[in-house]
Amino acid sequence: MPDLLAGTTVNALDTPVTVADFEVGSFTFTHTTYAITGEPATVGVAFVAPTTGRAVLHYSCNITNSSTSSTLMTPVVREGTTVGSGTSFLAASDDNAIAVLPVAGSAAGLTFGGRALLVSGMTPGDDYNVRLEHRVSGSTGTLTRRAVTVCPAT
Repeated sequence: MPDLLAGTTVNALDTPVTVADFEVGSFTFTHTTYAITGEPATVGVAFVAPTTGRAVLHYSCNITNSSTSSTLMTPVVREGTTVGSGTSFLAASDDNAIAVLPVAGSAAGLTFGGRALLVSGMTPGDDYNVRLEHRVSGSTGTLTRRAVTVCPAT
């Protein structure tokens, strides 16, 4: 994918709009594989891949677990404009997750977490969507104030 270097003519496709979504509601869940079960609203957006084929995902949430287990939330990127649908481009992964982990056998307390993730290799000009998904390793997880922003990257 071409880099946008000094002196490069910039076109509209080079810097598509930054898009964002958020949800302030709180919900609990107990599923141990990544999904969106139990949430009051899906948090996700559709976006257009810039000329570079790279975008930065910024995502955050308040996260907790009722016991000595982990709660995790991660982005999933798919092809197409329908949030949550399409061929997977970036699968759910613990490596990309915001997580709250128990310490010394006590319950995992409320944490506000945020991350940024550079996604590369997308086809310039194609439509993609990102959705936040979550899971627990056990017990009951709670998420509040989820947010995701997608910014084109040079």
